[in-house]
Amino acid sequence: QARAQGNTGLDMLNSKFIINWSNDHRVTRNMMPFYMLKAKEAGIPVVTIDTRHTDSVSAMSTGSGDVPPWISVRPGMDAALQVAMANVIYRKGLHDEAFIKQYCFGFYPGDTVVSQSVLKDPVTGKAYAGQTFKVPTGQSFVEYLDELEAKNGGYNGVLQWASKLTGAPAAAIENLAIKFATSKPAYIYESYNG
Repeated sequence: QARAQGNTGLDMLNSKFIINWSNDHRVTRNMMPFYMLKAKEAGIPVVTIDTRHTDSVSAMSTGSGDVPPWISVRPGMDAALQVAMANVIYRKGLHDEAFIKQYCFGFYPGDTVVSQSVLKDPVTGKAYAGQTFKVPTGQSFVEYLDELEAKNGGYNGVLQWASKLTGAPAAAIENLAIKFATSKPAYIYESYNG
């Protein structure tokens, strides 16, 4: 059975903004340097998030307005940056609520979904198909963001929390989130081995 893994690299040429996340494609990917070069030639802004200042940062990253070409994060702290970006996007109402409600189970408190899975519960043997599942109280992503704000003193506190963990400036995190959310369409190119 084939797995969907997202759009091809060529699709980045259709975007208005590109985030190159932890990927030095100039040394690790076959066609990506060509696609990124074409994106840069087309004037599509490119921001690289990486712990290292790589060849890709030097050759391909352009930045965009208040977003620098390179945002350096400490190793293993990408999730803090992503959560802070999600908080900015959610709090500013820049998320696609209709898409999330239709396709993303667990974002909102009280979300429910009727399973269409062909799998069975490994303990009981009961088919998952047709069962209704509900997000347990306190386990939705919105509740997580609310808790994060409560623990860190609100919206700006979350940005400062992420800045301390990642080493990236709070303003760069906020500006990156806003640019990503308002650029339609935007493209994230990530790699687990770059």
